[in-house]
Amino acid sequence: MNRLLTASLGAIMLSSASMAMADVHPIYDHSGNVDGCGYKNDAGKVVVAVGTYDSCGEMSDGMAYVGKEELDSSEEYKAKQGFIDATGKLVIPIKYDVENGMDEYIYQSFSEGLVAVYKSNKDGSYGGVYGYMDKKGKIVIPYAYGFASEFENGVAIVQKDGDYGTIDKAGKSITKARYDQIMGYSEGLAIVSVDQLYGAIDLKGKLVVPIEFDRLDYFSEGLAVYNVLRDPSDYEGTYGYIDKNGNNVINAQWSNAKPFAEGLAAVRSDDGEAGKWGIIDKSGKYVVKPKYSAASIELETDQYSFDDGHYKNGIMYMYNTSPSGVTRYTLDKTGKVLATNKFKDWDKAADDAINKKLIDLNHGW
Repeated sequence: MNRLLTASLGAIMLSSASMAMADVHPIYDHSGNVDGCGYKNDAGKVVVAVGTYDSCGEMSDGMAYVGKEELDSSEEYKAKQGFIDATGKLVIPIKYDVENGMDEYIYQSFSEGLVAVYKSNKDGSYGGVYGYMDKKGKIVIPYAYGFASEFENGVAIVQKDGDYGTIDKAGKSITKARYDQIMGYSEGLAIVSVDQLYGAIDLKGKLVVPIEFDRLDYFSEGLAVYNVLRDPSDYEGTYGYIDKNGNNVINAQWSNAKPFAEGLAAVRSDDGEAGKWGIIDKSGKYVVKPKYSAASIELETDQYSFDDGHYKNGIMYMYNTSPSGVTRYTLDKTGKVLATNKFKDWDKAADDAINKKLIDLNHGW
């Protein structure tokens, strides 16, 4: 999170204000008296009044998006966005279009000095184009893309004419748009797909992992989960791990697998629905033999999205189900059970995890 200067009232106070840093976050109020959002710092001081904007983003690269929604000539709500600086001052006017996604508006944030900006079609039809703008409000990469990601390590993922490629901050092509999909970079590699098979490219656009896997997750601690189908009728297949060169490091032998964290990973034994979860090290050896029903909370309602199923600060949670409910086990890195908690159902287990901040809400793993 960025550190932000507390606003000063005069030049004499600027130096002391620079010493008083605070995180600034959006605040919302939909009580009916005031409807909208503003900003306050960690001390609780409101720096932008609630209700000033309809949507407020977190600070990113020293800027935060702010949005307004209003009825257009066709009596449909449309959103526009602009940007505030660290003092809460609106420095880029609220005049840029916001793409209307499946369920919500897709606001954009600054990264590495640039932000993807959207321009709707003149006739209001679906499928506008993106370009990139600098912090002075200048469009530095022309509108040309159906999709445009944030920049990371000087590289952004873009879509043109239905295919995906990558560009640098000058708008120059790094990877020609030829992939069906490019996922975000992790540890310097991005997963790419062609005809439902997956491989990986590096920041220079070089294909370093051949496009031959039925599934390939992002890299974590130098390894990525891969999947191979036994036959066309076998949707699930088996899971193993490759390194950054595409070498098979741990043979595919599990019915599911999670990314590595702190040198360990959760895997499910290859017994279909009857499979149990255990924990392996990077040699593929079991630290905890399969005996748990689940390694994460996954609700069919999609009400929650959890960052779990892996070790964090030496702790991981595993679950068992029974006719009487759900049991959560708190494990250390040897697999020793440090605590046991019982719940009536998955909803209760999820609520408890949220309330106790055991796992991060809305931060996908």
